[in-house]
Amino acid sequence: MNRRITMLARFAALSLLTGLGLTVGAQPASASYSSLQANLWAYTDSHDAKKSFVKQDGDVPVGTRVDADNEAHTSRFYFTIDITSLRGTAVHAARLYAREKTVADCKATSTTELWRTTEITDQTSWAKPPTELERLATSGTFHAWQCPSAVSFDVLPAVNAALARHDPKITFEMRLASSDEPDVTKARTFANRPFLAVSTNIPSTVSDPVTMGSNGTCGKINDPTPARSSVGLSAKVADADHSSYLSGQFAVWPAEHPDQRTVVSAGGYGADGIGNWNVDLSKYADGTLLAWAARSYDQQDYSDWTKPCYLLVDRTAPKHAPSVASDTYVNSTQIQSGGQGVPGEFMFDAGGDRDVVGFRYEFTFDYSVRYVDATHPGGTAKITYAPKIAANTTLTVEAVDAAGNVGPATRYTFYVAWTAPGVDVDLGGVGLPSKITMYTNLADADHFTYQIEDGKEVKFPVVDGTGSTDLTFTHRGYTSIQARTYDQSNNLLGATTYSVLVSDAPKVSSDDFTWDKLTVLGDQGTFTFQPMTTNVVAYQYRFDWGDWQRVDARSDGTAVLNWTANRAGFLYMEVESIQADGTESYVTPYQFEVVDPHPRVWADLQSWPRRDGVGLPVTVEFSSEMPNVTGFAYTLNGGSEQIVSKGAYAWVEVVPDRPGDNTIVAQAIYADGTRSPSTTYTFRITDAPIVSWNGDTMMPGDTATFTVRPALTEVTSYKYAFESAWPGNATNVATANSDGTLSLQWVLSSPGYHELEIASVSADGTTSDFRIFQFWVSDPTVSVYGYYNDWTPRGGIGVPGWMSFSSGMADQVVQFEYQVNGGPVLTVAMPPNTNSASTTITPDRNGANTLTVRALMTDGRYSPTTTYTFLVGTAPYVQSMDYPNNAWSGGVGVAGTFVFSGGTAGIVAFDYQINGTSAEVTADASGTASIQWTPTASGYYPMYVRGKLADGTLTDQTQYNIYVQY
Repeated sequence: MNRRITMLARFAALSLLTGLGLTVGAQPASASYSSLQANLWAYTDSHDAKKSFVKQDGDVPVGTRVDADNEAHTSRFYFTIDITSLRGTAVHAARLYAREKTVADCKATSTTELWRTTEITDQTSWAKPPTELERLATSGTFHAWQCPSAVSFDVLPAVNAALARHDPKITFEMRLASSDEPDVTKARTFANRPFLAVSTNIPSTVSDPVTMGSNGTCGKINDPTPARSSVGLSAKVADADHSSYLSGQFAVWPAEHPDQRTVVSAGGYGADGIGNWNVDLSKYADGTLLAWAARSYDQQDYSDWTKPCYLLVDRTAPKHAPSVASDTYVNSTQIQSGGQGVPGEFMFDAGGDRDVVGFRYEFTFDYSVRYVDATHPGGTAKITYAPKIAANTTLTVEAVDAAGNVGPATRYTFYVAWTAPGVDVDLGGVGLPSKITMYTNLADADHFTYQIEDGKEVKFPVVDGTGSTDLTFTHRGYTSIQARTYDQSNNLLGATTYSVLVSDAPKVSSDDFTWDKLTVLGDQGTFTFQPMTTNVVAYQYRFDWGDWQRVDARSDGTAVLNWTANRAGFLYMEVESIQADGTESYVTPYQFEVVDPHPRVWADLQSWPRRDGVGLPVTVEFSSEMPNVTGFAYTLNGGSEQIVSKGAYAWVEVVPDRPGDNTIVAQAIYADGTRSPSTTYTFRITDAPIVSWNGDTMMPGDTATFTVRPALTEVTSYKYAFESAWPGNATNVATANSDGTLSLQWVLSSPGYHELEIASVSADGTTSDFRIFQFWVSDPTVSVYGYYNDWTPRGGIGVPGWMSFSSGMADQVVQFEYQVNGGPVLTVAMPPNTNSASTTITPDRNGANTLTVRALMTDGRYSPTTTYTFLVGTAPYVQSMDYPNNAWSGGVGVAGTFVFSGGTAGIVAFDYQINGTSAEVTADASGTASIQWTPTASGYYPMYVRGKLADGTLTDQTQYNIYVQY
């Protein structure tokens, strides 16, 4: 095929993909694309009607042309394509392509027809052409923008029909339409070997449909697989195209009603299967015979359905509980039998019920449900069980049918005798002798055995209920020992599993450094290291995760470490042994305490901003771990000695007299009058100036005075800033008084937190630390809170409600003065030792009401006025002297009068409801009404009341709670 034909084939493949609605790079899984070229071709010529032109080289004429002698030649093109390679595939697309070589007149539009014909023979001619069987398609010019071009035809139906007829090949005819064929302007020639571009897929196959489970089957119609309300189905899949993802479907239907077929999806599992774990059978009646089949899907084609398998819906459980028996373990909660670790056989019997194919069982302390098959349907099963715990143990057994239905349970309870031996192991290490001791109270016990993991069982005698022997562990880590007791006839009486952590960590001991002995810094002593494994040549040790240090072992593997207590506190020591081959053992931890006789001295100067300063008290703490300490003696900066007698812990306040380093020298004083070694403790006092102020009772707008005194000498000025954004960058400068002090004034701008940052500057230019002086300006604004608020209407006209006034300067408030809706000025005194005062207001209008309030201070000034808007609803006011709201009162048979009033203007009646009974009472001219109500029983009765206007409109509702005394 020349280059142009190759390019046409590539273009045809792209066109084929486009025809499938696909793009390159998004091809369907498992798709295969190929082209099949004509292997036999011929044309006919009306001028030489009996001449054959079969498989001739060169281009093929189609239509009518005129030769040099002005003789007309009309030709038709026949070609055959072998399609045997498509057998066994699913053909998804098939398009025939033929390339024009010459066109008589590119402006002349023509129609090319494609026919399916009988085969080409050696005698094929105009006189004996292949018979036209069916016209398949017609086509115009393939490329309108190119001439000569190509023609193409969708022949998918024809190809699939041929494959269905098992035809090995297809013969096509290309000719011009009857109306175009005589027209010489529409004549053309074609390349002699058209080709068929196809997209194919080899469908996956499915086999071996079975129900899921260890005994999966494909039930026969006369031997269906039992199933309950759901069943898992699976099948094997094979795919010659190696699809990356296989799925499929399962179909289920009543065997006698294939028209009631239900199809469910099947997902791929593993590399060669499909399955659905939970096919719902709940809609089918018990006893229904179902058929099912499977088919696979490779993302292009479904396989054929498998032959049906059969299910029998069985939701009827076995009716009878199985019987349970054991010779070793007696069915009794009082009689002990068997023993710990003693195997016993248990027999389950279905009693001939052929519906039973197995048994489900569980032991109390086993915590797992197990299953065992019956010897045959309705038969028996035998299990062996060795209980580990001496206690009443219940064996629960249930009969199970082939569908998995579980019948009633039998509970077999037995009392396991306490026969397991007691075990103690005196661990000697790894590869060194250890000792095992076992105990029993069984009178007929003759000997014990032990078995380390899968090793040999070792026997030793029982003497007076006990026995001991040596044993050797070969490796470190958790190790299990099977310990057993036998009688003289070698019958097992009891057994247990004993787990021991075998360690090769060395033993560490000391008579000098121990919790029971006071060790003081500088004391000397020894540690002894004893091996717990063989061939130990040295030991490594370290304190508090420091560097490892080495000490060589003696010939017996032990080592003695001489050590002087060179550090104080709770010490953590780690020791490990080293064998000749370099193997390191587990680590042994060892802890003890070393006491420092020097007292501990500490001053807390860690706060920010710094609170300390020259002349300001500093709290200093003293403590000692030594016994019999009664107090401490100390000096500050070489001054006179001070004594504090408060035991082993004390604290005092000292007043530093200089900035920078201050030094305390302290000793602990013992009960006998002696003293400890001294501790010298130096702490640094900031040289920042000391600041105080007079604004504790001031409010915004007041001018506060800040008094500053220096900590350094010869101070001439200060750098300062209020509300400095960047600490240490204060730029304001103030000249100091002659004594180095300073008085600053600042108008308090707002309530809340504020800062003054200030540092002193001496005559020689020395600048002190900056002092961050924090101060708080109280907010005198009155806050209002109460029954009436500004977010939801409450109450109504004439309905009293409590209101609370509070202030951030509560200590300076004498009283609150308030007005409601511009009415008279009322007052409420501030109670002592509180920050709020309460009063009651009674609104005179619905909707928005306005309350103004201000606080009178002790200095005669007023706070700013607070305006508080609150919303008043239309609910009426309810009163009763007999049954006050929310109070237990009255009693059964005691009548109560309830007065309804207020709420809003224009009320002509009141609707009310008590204990579910509704009624209405007419209001008088003032909008007031009253009712009487007599309770017939004690308890709680809510009353709901609403006013009614003349037009029938109802007001908001009031709830009034009546509590009738018992």
